[in-house]
Amino acid sequence: MNDIFKGFEQLLELAKTLEEKADKGDIKTEFTVRSSSSIPRQGNIPRNNYRPAAEVIVTPPPPSPTPDRSTANSLSQVGGLDETIAELRELIEIPLKRPELLAKLGLEPPRGVLLVGAPGTGKTLTARSLAAQLGVNYIAIAGPEVMGKYYGEAEGRLREIFQKAANSAPCLIFIDEIDALAPDRSKVEGEVEKRVVAQLLALMDGFAHAEGAIVLAATNRPEHLDPALRRPGRFDREVQFRVPSQKGRLQILQILTSSMPLDSTVDLQAIASVAVGFVGADLKALCQKAADIALRRQVPNLEAEVPDTMTVNQQDFNLALGKIKPAVLRSVEVESATVSWSEIGGLTEIKQKLQESVEGQLLYPELYHQTRAQAPRGILLWGPPGTGKTLLAKAVASQERANFIAVSGSIESRFTRPGE
Repeated sequence: MNDIFKGFEQLLELAKTLEEKADKGDIKTEFTVRSSSSIPRQGNIPRNNYRPAAEVIVTPPPPSPTPDRSTANSLSQVGGLDETIAELRELIEIPLKRPELLAKLGLEPPRGVLLVGAPGTGKTLTARSLAAQLGVNYIAIAGPEVMGKYYGEAEGRLREIFQKAANSAPCLIFIDEIDALAPDRSKVEGEVEKRVVAQLLALMDGFAHAEGAIVLAATNRPEHLDPALRRPGRFDREVQFRVPSQKGRLQILQILTSSMPLDSTVDLQAIASVAVGFVGADLKALCQKAADIALRRQVPNLEAEVPDTMTVNQQDFNLALGKIKPAVLRSVEVESATVSWSEIGGLTEIKQKLQESVEGQLLYPELYHQTRAQAPRGILLWGPPGTGKTLLAKAVASQERANFIAVSGSIESRFTRPGE
């Protein structure tokens, strides 16, 4: 034991001596700590100086705005959405360009507008073109790209986006696929999603004090959004993007084929009347498929001689129509009815009633508008089996060149609510 105490005393004396020499500058020490552990020193915890890798990009307006913009990002390149665009301009143009007009009337401008519609109906294109047409700054983000692997990264990125929008006023924030960013909190189990939704709700409430900034959000599944977002003061208005009518399809086809060398046989009116259920993305795929068929027809292989002039004819579009199906109708079985009224014997009075109520409403809506008549919302055909009820429905769809979807009682299920 005495030897052990003597060893401790010698160590203490040596430590004192080294400390005195280090204070006098006689000894210079340099320490290097090496760790053999495989655990990183920083770990996965972000420090205060952490910044997300992706930066918020603010797209400025075009340098020389003109009243009739003919660029790719102008509203003139968006077809079939005249009423929707007019509604959006009423909601957005005055709050962004002339907010003092609303202040004089004591009105609060809308802080958020939700764009709802099927995929391919032009929600993203309309938002981008609207920002270019109005000449305001534009911030575009997708819902999934906000999420991060670090704790609090998504909330910090949202705060940064809204802060930059407030500093860049007038500014338009566009959130694509917002249902992935703000799902219904009662249906998700993760805490990250709930914190992001709570942060977005708080930012939308605080956005009321920022002038000249509006949030546009797009989704094709509005029922999956958190209900707290869909109330006045956050997303005040919801704008529906519907499947274009025949007139809208013709406008879209005229825009898409403006740079294509069309043959004199091409009848865009006939193509628009046949392409029932096609949205803008489907019509674009149709034009690309027709051009591809025309290319294979005129240049069958790479070694073949390329003609001086290459055109797309009506036959190319007809072949493309057989290969391109509407995206909004892929989940159901669609039948193109080819039944005429002459194939149905008897039932003269019933056929006349159907023609007046159904064909008149869809083919001649201006008559209902002029006479202020209320068109029927539904028609019930009842009778014993085999009396021609289904055949009458197919004849109506055939005469109006509409798709025919037959739904029977087979959709019922023994599980909870799949039938609905």
